[in-house]
Amino acid sequence: MVTSQYSKLQRLRIDFEYCQLLSLTNCRELVSLQLAGFSETSALHTAEVLSGLNSLDSLSIIGPPRGLRIRPGPGDQSKIVQSIDHHVLNRIRPLKRLVIKEGADAKFGHVFLTTRMLGSLYDRHSQSLRMLYISSSLTPDTAFTTFLEVLLMEAPNIRELSLTWPSMQVAFVECVPASVQRLSLLVSSHTEAQAFVDRLQAIRYRLPYLRHIRFEVKNAHNGTGNAPVMAPFVLPSPVDTIEKPPKYTIPFPFMLPIQNLCL
Repeated sequence: MVTSQYSKLQRLRIDFEYCQLLSLTNCRELVSLQLAGFSETSALHTAEVLSGLNSLDSLSIIGPPRGLRIRPGPGDQSKIVQSIDHHVLNRIRPLKRLVIKEGADAKFGHVFLTTRMLGSLYDRHSQSLRMLYISSSLTPDTAFTTFLEVLLMEAPNIRELSLTWPSMQVAFVECVPASVQRLSLLVSSHTEAQAFVDRLQAIRYRLPYLRHIRFEVKNAHNGTGNAPVMAPFVLPSPVDTIEKPPKYTIPFPFMLPIQNLCL
């Protein structure tokens, strides 16, 4: 893999799954890594490789790749396996930034957004996290959201928090850490956005640093059959002068972090 020639590489983004991750052992100065979560390298081997990257503090998992067969049938010769799971989070150094954007399949459910992943995140990274993004095309189950509430209440240093999945309960924002300065949420309508704003206003005394709220609006009628169209609404700062977001949507794709190398 080309990474073997870049020992000084600090930021890497890999958008395809037909690759071996073992060569990442050469990237000793890697700080930021973005993966699809699947490759030709098992999760245990990936954990071994990433645990040796002592500068890594940012991990983005954006997947699974579109069209990938999560559970191959009999006779399937594919070498692609899940490369990121709770074993990886258990082994790598404490992260400052974690992004998980999962395009979950309704047939198989969640691959990355599991209670095991949250357990590893809680045990290993809750004190170090400064930025946490969790996004899903499906609504997580109650066990996951309950565990996430516990994690957020025990994560005292998160400055930027993004929670975007369908049908989030308005009351869920009550677990937003007091340290959060920037908050992003997914809503389905102007009315739902206002309900979140009202709840946040009610607990304003518990969120002394919150200055920026962003709503991503799910357009359920895009007619494409693909992932929902998203639209951003950045509300004025400080929060106590919030106005209602406009009643229209602007097509806007998921924002991916800019990397120095894209494979």
